[in-house]
Amino acid sequence: MDPATIAAAVLTILSPYVKVKTVGEVALEKSKALLGWLKDRFADDPVAAKDLSRFESDPDKFESGLKSTLEEKAQSDPDFAAELKRRVDEIGPEVAVFQRIKDGKNVVRVDADTIRSGKTGVTQEASESTTSRVCVRRR
Repeated sequence: MDPATIAAAVLTILSPYVKVKTVGEVALEKSKALLGWLKDRFADDPVAAKDLSRFESDPDKFESGLKSTLEEKAQSDPDFAAELKRRVDEIGPEVAVFQRIKDGKNVVRVDADTIRSGKTGVTQEASESTTSRVCVRRR
């Protein structure tokens, strides 16, 4: 994975966490761990630490600065890039669908176009439903 892709993946993971802390329970813990790991790694680099701190305070405004820092560090330090990729891959995509239906007719399934890795799950509660079937179909 190239440094720009790694950096983009990190920001995709961290943005929801630092903005409103509304990610799934597992993703929350892994996002928190990733952020903590980055803080530790950047402790001896005041510029990178400041980029991360600014991103935490205002992700929309400071995303590009942190992205540049992550790309630069991943480009110059293969060990950093490898560990960052490992952590991103560990988090992986996770699709969790929860449906609460009061009165449903022909509630059939959840479709996903392409899922190459990660986890999927569906929880469905229906008080009155006819022809209800849940599946995650990988095409």
